[in-house]
Amino acid sequence: MKLLPFERFQIETGLTVEEVHALLSEHVGRAELLFQFGDKRFCGVLYPQSFKISRSIKYRNSFLPVLTGEFEATDKGTIIEITSRMNFLVMAFLILIVLVAFFIAFVVGIALLLNENEPTALLMGLAFLLIGVVWPILSYWSEEEKAKAALHEILDEGKSGVAGS
Repeated sequence: MKLLPFERFQIETGLTVEEVHALLSEHVGRAELLFQFGDKRFCGVLYPQSFKISRSIKYRNSFLPVLTGEFEATDKGTIIEITSRMNFLVMAFLILIVLVAFFIAFVVGIALLLNENEPTALLMGLAFLLIGVVWPILSYWSEEEKAKAALHEILDEGKSGVAGS
């Protein structure tokens, strides 16, 4: 399992940049300020040579990846260079939680060494750290896999549509 909520990957397709753009525009809805609900599979912004999207979901998940991509035309079709990352505000909040957890664990650890009290407070700090690191990372990577699969499915659907024409 990767620890950083960040990944770069490529999707290669035999479709032209215009076909990829048209295909994605059928599946990308307008981004709302707070919610990603909608009838489209993704929400965000689609430009002629790039995009910035997230999966459209019917539930709240602050750890939903933001996918930014650029289209590059090749002789064989299109290469889509994609960067997946966590929302900056969510990432800043998680860093704050982890710093607070380290501070709590450090202070309580020092107090335990000096006073030899019960380690309950230390366990609280470690639990805070576990919740602040493991839960967001697992949630992020789970959603990232779903977004990748949806993009592949959309582009494969476009290939079969072009082949059938």
